[in-house]
Amino acid sequence: MKAKIKTGHSLRTPSVLATLAAAVSALLIVAALSACSAEETSARYVERGMALFEEGNLEKAQLEFKNALQVEPKNARSWYMLGRVQEGLGEWRKAFGSYSRAVEIDPNLAEARVRKGLLLLAANRSEDALAEAETVLALDAENAEALMLRGAVARRQGDLGAAVQDVEAALAINPEQREALALLAQLRLAQDDPAAAIALLERALAAYPDDLEVQLMLGGVYEAQGDVARATAVLERIVASEPEVLSHRVRLAGYLAQHEQPDKGEAVLREAITLIPDDSAPKIALARYLAEVRSADAASEALREMIAEYPDEFDLGLALAELRAQQDDIQGARQAYEDVAERARLNAAGLTARARLATLAVAEGRIDEALALAEEVLAEESQHEQALLVRGAIALDRGDTAQALADTRTILRNRPESLPAMRLLAQVHLAKNELALAQEALRNLIAAAPDEPRPYFQLAELQANSGDLEGAKMTLDDLLAKVPDSIEAQSALARIQLSKRDWRALGDTAAMLLEQRPDHPLGHYLHALSLQEQGDLEGAKAELDQALAIAPKAPEPRLALARVQMALEQPEAAEATAKALATDLPTSIAAAELLGQIQAARGQDEAAAATYRDIIQRHPQSPTGYLGLARVQERGGDLDAATATLEQGADATERNAFLLYNLGNLIQQSGGDAIAVYQEVLDKAPNADVVANNLAMVLLMQPNLDEAGAARALELAKRFEDSEQPVLLDTLGWAYYKSGDHQAALATLKQATSLGEPFPELEYHLGMTYLALGRDDEARAALERALADGSRFPGIEEARATLEQI
Repeated sequence: MKAKIKTGHSLRTPSVLATLAAAVSALLIVAALSACSAEETSARYVERGMALFEEGNLEKAQLEFKNALQVEPKNARSWYMLGRVQEGLGEWRKAFGSYSRAVEIDPNLAEARVRKGLLLLAANRSEDALAEAETVLALDAENAEALMLRGAVARRQGDLGAAVQDVEAALAINPEQREALALLAQLRLAQDDPAAAIALLERALAAYPDDLEVQLMLGGVYEAQGDVARATAVLERIVASEPEVLSHRVRLAGYLAQHEQPDKGEAVLREAITLIPDDSAPKIALARYLAEVRSADAASEALREMIAEYPDEFDLGLALAELRAQQDDIQGARQAYEDVAERARLNAAGLTARARLATLAVAEGRIDEALALAEEVLAEESQHEQALLVRGAIALDRGDTAQALADTRTILRNRPESLPAMRLLAQVHLAKNELALAQEALRNLIAAAPDEPRPYFQLAELQANSGDLEGAKMTLDDLLAKVPDSIEAQSALARIQLSKRDWRALGDTAAMLLEQRPDHPLGHYLHALSLQEQGDLEGAKAELDQALAIAPKAPEPRLALARVQMALEQPEAAEATAKALATDLPTSIAAAELLGQIQAARGQDEAAAATYRDIIQRHPQSPTGYLGLARVQERGGDLDAATATLEQGADATERNAFLLYNLGNLIQQSGGDAIAVYQEVLDKAPNADVVANNLAMVLLMQPNLDEAGAARALELAKRFEDSEQPVLLDTLGWAYYKSGDHQAALATLKQATSLGEPFPELEYHLGMTYLALGRDDEARAALERALADGSRFPGIEEARATLEQI
């Protein structure tokens, strides 16, 4: 019978005969169940569960206690023991639920209250933990476990005196209580009495010689005292007590390497290989150790030697591939995976190797090859997680969101905690524009991996893009609570504050950064933006100078400095700053755009046009260059050239909506027909009010406006009924006028005049409406106001002619 390495509790392996006997006994018990009472049946399950618990066989013990609860669901002690098992398995949430259920059934079950209290304390719920301890002590003032719990709460709250008093009282009742001995040792350490701590831990070990946690605590005290020899002896004693538990050997080897004894550490791990030659885990542990204390090449060589000696242990080949990949040796990783795939064929290791080859192929852009490998794996094992991830990611990239969603859901159905699948699910929902589902997926990912920054950034960006700036800020605040020094998170939060124009909050963020990281430019940069908004341009310039003294090539402070220099009426300095930045970052659109803006502001139209043409040449799919060049041409009076530039840009940028909008404005300004262009923009962005407004006005200004055109304009403008913007209400009022509903027109136009200083076009529309209603005096007054300052507006000729006729 092959020896197998152990990874947890020391368990007794039953013989074949014992196993058969247990099976026969189980059959006999099943046959007799009908003759047993529920209590007797439950008691049998509990008895077996207790025996398994004492042996350390927690998985099987859990099944027995669950069976007992199926028969007798209101047995508080069974719930308590199920909680003990779940706690031993590290299932803290389930254990807490089981203890709570036990207390609910039997409020006087002290053991359950104490264990529940310990979990509450571990969750930083000190007051709730204290309440559990006090409840038990009210029933039994000498309950040692409850005294220990109250002492632990006192320690957490910083009251060491009260903690010592309670723990010593617990030990006076039960001198060998393990938790109390360990806790008192920690208290003695906190009181700077390591000798007393050591004595307590040795006393605990005398009572519990195999207790791993106590041994590790003792080793930690020796380490803190600088007693490497005794700390090493403790770790060696742990290994000697359970020589087949690999984690003990890894811990000892790491400690030896840390204290400049790498050869001894290597020997400890090689001994495990000799002890259990048929298990690959010690061999892989040795390779990882060598990679850390020697080199990756030494680890790779060791793995190759072991692969030659143990060719059927395919995990060694997978470990070699992972090691090469970690060293960015993609070719070496591929070769190792290909070797495993060839030797292992289609067994589990072979499928794993193929799936990882598919992942490498995706990273290298060989998508068809990756998909073929993934399909090969899935043909053998349809639920293979990594192959499903590869196929799902490829499907998403190719726009097949249905396949991507199906593969992702398959993974999460089998393994709900799969982080890669949760990430992919969020991306699928984003691709489908299912923003609420995407946010839910990202929140689930954050809950599953709270220390992973990227989901916070994705969720915050999604919230910000949907207009929920406050939600985005709260998401980033949650991240900063975990990583307060994260420059990336602070920067993202600052962008949110900029979007909200929350200058006070931005100043607070800057102050925090300057305190936490005075050597980082971001704090000075954000402070400069805050000062600039407050009108302190000199102060802003000084902060930007400090930021650039720390990071002379940082682009954002240089961009901001050029803008501040322009505001300070230092155009030469601003142009020099922008030109230097554009030279250093020739592919930066922002730098080149700023340079063009400065040149245009200085009246250097030829230089500005050349800058924008350079942007177009370098970035033909960006609207920036076309828009800047068109504005220079428009300012120079060449409207035909400006129109041609915007048309060229629209064609090159897949009919960019912003370029089309500006093209519509230019056509409208030139007296042309902009209806088709504005309609195209509105089709792309149906919620764009400014576009709907322009289209409605263009329709209303048609010299041959018919009933259908007026109705279309009114339909577009009715979205503005609840608006508080006079310009939009003016359009709606004029649409009512052109449609013949003069009373609605008057009410809407008067509402527009009440919201701000009336402008000439609004007065013109109001005058024409009064006239249509037969209110000539009010019409005359409105038209006179429209023409008073000589400003030109659409309809000015009609306003003049009408005024002469009144």
